[in-house]
Amino acid sequence: MSQQSTLVYKCPHCGAKAEVGDDMIGEVVNCPRCERPFRVEAPPSFPISDDEAGSVLRKGGAPLVGGPIDQEHVLLVLHPAIFRRRIFQTAAAVLLVVGGLAAAVWGAGVASPWLGFGGLAAAVVGGLDLAYWWFKSLFVTLTVTNRRTILRRGLVSKSTSEVNHEDVRNIQVEQSVIQRLLNIGDLYVSSAGQDTLEIRARAIVDPEGVASIIREHQD
Repeated sequence: MSQQSTLVYKCPHCGAKAEVGDDMIGEVVNCPRCERPFRVEAPPSFPISDDEAGSVLRKGGAPLVGGPIDQEHVLLVLHPAIFRRRIFQTAAAVLLVVGGLAAAVWGAGVASPWLGFGGLAAAVVGGLDLAYWWFKSLFVTLTVTNRRTILRRGLVSKSTSEVNHEDVRNIQVEQSVIQRLLNIGDLYVSSAGQDTLEIRARAIVDPEGVASIIREHQD
């Protein structure tokens, strides 16, 4: 069994360095900093001289990266950018955590138990709010493959909606002014066989980019 190695790529959007496993060559991944998608290309190889070759290990023809052309593979996996969607509530929760901890430390320094316990309670409330919305975002997953778009919701009780790319009738992207500045938005996808929207993915990072990927794989 061959051992997986990693390659380092530079994000074409923000320039951040991203470490990617070689098993993702040929697929689309998200930048760890800006979360925008880019395609992982295989590094080029060049012939070498006889002096450099030395003892060469010869093998049979190597399989194509990514397997057969008709094999389904994942292009994108996204969760809602819940903190960007709730930007003001998130800022308030962060202020509660920071201000509460500062008040707790100050209360301990001046021997004021009311200030200390009050600050600690505020920090806990803010932290619980952030944790709740973070875990909630993990229970909503949008997956885009080369064949279909899949939206899964829930942890114990799950619901799944999917639309084959070749059946897509309509793709909608909705962004408010603030969402456009934060590079998030709502993505809606429906198929030719349904009158209602089957995929309703809210607060997705770079929704226009996701819609473009779906359109690229419709044929």
